[in-house]
Amino acid sequence: MKATYEPVVTIVAPIFNAKPYLAGFLELIRSLEYRNTEIIIVDDASTDGSADFLEENLVDGEAQLIRCPTNIGPGPARNEALRVAHGDFIWFVDCDDSWEPTILSRLLEAASDSGADVICCGFETRGIGGRRLPLRELSSHSTVHRPRTQLLIIERQLSGYLWNKLFKASALRNLEFPARRTLEDFQLVAEVSLRCSTVTFIPDVLYCHQLRESSISQSQLMAPTNLAEVADHLIILFRKESAISANHIRLFTLWFHVLGAVRLCNRTGGARVKYDTLRLLDFRALLLLIRFPGLGIQLCLEFLPVRGLLKLLVVGRQLALHRRGTP
Repeated sequence: MKATYEPVVTIVAPIFNAKPYLAGFLELIRSLEYRNTEIIIVDDASTDGSADFLEENLVDGEAQLIRCPTNIGPGPARNEALRVAHGDFIWFVDCDDSWEPTILSRLLEAASDSGADVICCGFETRGIGGRRLPLRELSSHSTVHRPRTQLLIIERQLSGYLWNKLFKASALRNLEFPARRTLEDFQLVAEVSLRCSTVTFIPDVLYCHQLRESSISQSQLMAPTNLAEVADHLIILFRKESAISANHIRLFTLWFHVLGAVRLCNRTGGARVKYDTLRLLDFRALLLLIRFPGLGIQLCLEFLPVRGLLKLLVVGRQLALHRRGTP
């Protein structure tokens, strides 16, 4: 009887000053039900002894540890792992998160049933106070085929998170994470969605992402300039795809820049937004709102809570006052 082939899953974990979480991380890795894995841990020039801890606690051959001589950020650290990965599938994890022992078995089962290039599961985020928020990808379909896959990111049916997704290695071929320290994951997921044939979704919550003070402070680096940089890069790619209309691109542009304005207000408190910060917003988005008000209304109704919308109005008021010369 011919043995059933078990694909190799490469597990990629970039770490930086993560020593307090590494014992739990190794325990979770060892508890995975699916065992045909290749584990690559990239130490991004940690200064807290993380790499030394791993060298002391890893069993021979259990994982490959790559030491970066200088801190390069999570995206380039993952690139280092991808260059030496040999798996049929790739799974990116954060070492301070947690997951169900069955997660790889479930994702691989869905991959086998659907032939998908990207397999997504439900997930939850856990706040600093321990509050849990179950989430899932927004698609109402269990499996989506090309050309619909190309619209998943634009229509917000697919999140930009890495850790709740299993990728076919072939879907990542010749792709790299950008050096940017925020939104590098979103950009890669978007690029994969443009080239892949099938995406499938499992509603079950199998992964838990832990929010910490460091991750919150990192998210605050997501300035409007970063949003604009990612949007401009992706729009160039979108325009090459016949399935993506000009209307889709307009909506995507509004989504990114309005999101940037809301984040800006959240960081400044929304009371008085200085023009030298406000000018970071791409005025193309404001022009699009004027030219296509229906898109703006649709975006606000779908995305912005009342509080966020009110803060966005504060931005507009401050800009109007500045343009009239009001102090």
